[in-house]
Amino acid sequence: MKNRFFLTRLRVRYLCHLLFFMVMAFEVTAQTTVTITGKVTDVKGGPLPGVSVTLKGSTTGGVTNSEGVYTIKLTNGTGTLVFSFVGHKKQEIAIAGRKTINVELQEDENSLEEVKVVVAYGTQKKESLVSSITTINPKELKGPTSNLTTMLAGRLSGVVAYQRSGEPGSDNAQFFIRE
Repeated sequence: MKNRFFLTRLRVRYLCHLLFFMVMAFEVTAQTTVTITGKVTDVKGGPLPGVSVTLKGSTTGGVTNSEGVYTIKLTNGTGTLVFSFVGHKKQEIAIAGRKTINVELQEDENSLEEVKVVVAYGTQKKESLVSSITTINPKELKGPTSNLTTMLAGRLSGVVAYQRSGEPGSDNAQFFIRE
């Protein structure tokens, strides 16, 4: 009877230890992170700062520094990294267990032609703009004077405003626009 009780106790202890080690092994494998680093360059070998590096299908990602170097931490070493940068073709590279992935991004000639500039009344292609555009916030036009033309003076680049008279009622400023 005493032997039987001892064997049952030993089995329970053995099962508890086995269960404990299985749980710890699962936690250790679930918490492993893989750090992937690399350098992103252009076709001439120069570093590309500001390149977006993301894991495809997730929000995990980062940006290259001024030397074109990136570091990204992943929960596992699988998946595909997506490299994108303005004026360059997007590139997708499978990780396949590698710790260092260096990338050379190719220029995309067509993407630069499609750059649009937002103007007050909509958007225009950058190539169709032949002059400078200056904006002013309406909150900046509040001041001690009741005349809008005097409030614009000195607030717009390329515009020279002058007032010919200080006579009451004739305080409108005149403008010269630099070409």
